[in-house]
Amino acid sequence: MRIPDQLFSLNFVAAKTYVPVVGLSCCSKVSTSKIPGTVKLCYEQKPRVDCNRHAFRIMTEDDKEWCVDPAARWLKRKIRRVRIKQN
Repeated sequence: MRIPDQLFSLNFVAAKTYVPVVGLSCCSKVSTSKIPGTVKLCYEQKPRVDCNRHAFRIMTEDDKEWCVDPAARWLKRKIRRVRIKQN
């Protein structure tokens, strides 16, 4: 099977410009428990070469950081409330 030239060149460009993220801390353990306090920041940690766990990193207003399992039942509501407050 022949790969179209356009598809090959797009993949090559994407692979060539990829820069891995290194030096970031990693949530090695996650929790589904609700976190106390008001959320100040929330980041999604996607699996990568040096950190294979999917998690949401949440920082509360008292500067405590939590690693939350994406499957936590309460997480979507909490993130939605933060987005509403920001807008």
